[in-house]
Amino acid sequence: MIRQKSLIFQVLGSLAFGLLGATCHIPSAWAVPVTTHPRLWVTQADLPRLRSWASSSNPMYAKALQPTAAAGLQHANACWNWTTGKPLSCWHDTGSTNWETDDTEAYAEMFAFMSLVDPSAQNRQT
Repeated sequence: MIRQKSLIFQVLGSLAFGLLGATCHIPSAWAVPVTTHPRLWVTQADLPRLRSWASSSNPMYAKALQPTAAAGLQHANACWNWTTGKPLSCWHDTGSTNWETDDTEAYAEMFAFMSLVDPSAQNRQT
């Protein structure tokens, strides 16, 4: 009986090693380190494609992203003192950990994204 169990474990072990060995890939050489930032979602190589999508013929850009970004910029311009870098009383973000009406970080993310993909080079600068 012990010999049977030993044989069963040997067969199962061989099968497991065969299956794992067949599914695991061991590279023959070391991976080349990344020369750009490894965690960026949008890279320099992505910009031409993204800018081509930012057009009036793309309804997701023309009817959603661009008007939302324009409205956000209008609101931020009305509610921030850009000279002091401080919000006015109409900006509703107190910096708490609770939900805020004007989520400053979300505005910053949207403006940063638009500064990369806006089809107008002049708009990307402002």
